[in-house]
Amino acid sequence: MTKDKEAEMVVPMLDRERMKPQSGNAETATSPDLVFNSPYMSSHTSSDDLESLEMHDLKRQKHNRDRSRLVGRTLKILAWCQKSRYLVVISSVISFFLLLAYFWPYKLDNVKQNELPRKSQWIKPEGFKIVGMVFYGRPPTVSILDCYLKRNLVSNGGFLDEVLWMANTQTNYDLSYLEKLTNSSELYKMVSLNETGSFGSIWQYATENNTLYIKMDDDVVYIHDDAIPRLVKTRLNHPEALDIAANIVNSPLTNWFHYRTGAVLPYLPEDEDARETIKGTTSLLANETWRASELPRWKGTTPEEFQFSDHENEERIYKEDGYHKPGHGHRWLPLPTTSKNLLGTPIAKGEYNAFGTALYEYEIAVQQHYSLLDNLENNRTRKYWFGDDEGIWNMQYDRYNINFLAIWGHDVALDPPPDGDDEQDYTVTYNKYHTRPLLIDTHSIVAHFSFGAQRQVYQTDLLSRYRAYANERICTRNNQQHALELHY
Repeated sequence: MTKDKEAEMVVPMLDRERMKPQSGNAETATSPDLVFNSPYMSSHTSSDDLESLEMHDLKRQKHNRDRSRLVGRTLKILAWCQKSRYLVVISSVISFFLLLAYFWPYKLDNVKQNELPRKSQWIKPEGFKIVGMVFYGRPPTVSILDCYLKRNLVSNGGFLDEVLWMANTQTNYDLSYLEKLTNSSELYKMVSLNETGSFGSIWQYATENNTLYIKMDDDVVYIHDDAIPRLVKTRLNHPEALDIAANIVNSPLTNWFHYRTGAVLPYLPEDEDARETIKGTTSLLANETWRASELPRWKGTTPEEFQFSDHENEERIYKEDGYHKPGHGHRWLPLPTTSKNLLGTPIAKGEYNAFGTALYEYEIAVQQHYSLLDNLENNRTRKYWFGDDEGIWNMQYDRYNINFLAIWGHDVALDPPPDGDDEQDYTVTYNKYHTRPLLIDTHSIVAHFSFGAQRQVYQTDLLSRYRAYANERICTRNNQQHALELHY
């Protein structure tokens, strides 16, 4: 085989390797037991998806053939140049631009991938509607959630037939943002609540027959690709349950499991002395990176000597005298993953209790979020799984957070609308009355940014990191997100 022919084969062979599915990637592939055992999944994509992918592949192959010809011709030139000591510099410059031309398209592929039709192993079940229902009021987190919801719309190969944005705000800025947001998709609809500020006010709009509602908070900043399909599948497979909840990163109960399954990693604040009071409107600059591998190692006192705030109750957190928030936009840094280091970090104080320390101590939330981003980079989301062989955990009428919950409209209609504490009603009260427990699908992974008592999470750089992750992996080129003003 001639050198020209060899050069022509180099790039296509490399490209074919890149087109092979990566079964070990937990963020882009569904595990084999999920693919073949579920009646709602298939390994086939639609004809439109295949046609689009084939066109993309043909264009890629043509581009690769052109590049391979360029490689062959340039190699001949370089061989001639290297015979002369006076042309060493010229050959080096040509080599640099050759490598740049060869590898640059691979960088562009990372941006183009979100423009392709979504290739999903899940097939949307027919015969009923699936409606997302968002309790809205915070644009900075909603801008990130928007990318995930658009990715999960039925028009983009997802499961959501529509999304209801329940306007729990009277702020002009928030309402103006919501109006623009709902105009960005025909499947987005705005619902003005009669009573803002009440968590139970949304449920009167979730009673349609033949409709599965997925209620979510507006500060959900990460949704695994399998999360919504898994909730739907589990909802269909377990009619004995009243509702199905996701496996929430930053929940007082599930963090207790995540610590014990190895999902939570040791992280501590970069500067333990950076404390300042921050009031009024603040703005977080968007980081260009989210990867834990780009963070330096934590340096400071030994972890067991590190002192955190002792939050005795929720009221203490809101006192303006004697309590200082951490430095604005500060980062947390990783430590070597050892049992000793973990014992010296906030997660060690977690409890299996809906009202435990993790509800009030922002440090536990921050450590969980940094750990999730670390696990996403290293394809370790399976560490969040627990429960039975299906990944199901029965709450047995204990209270759990409903930041991401699937429930039938006809089941909501069985009971009066919740009077304020809908979390208690839809995990304990109504469940006991109907003897139908709440189940957690632990393979359905989502991240909830913060509870009201964890407002200090907004003073870290985490929101920017989640935005950077979404912009790279989830948001399309036409829907890249930017930092928005914080009003709390």
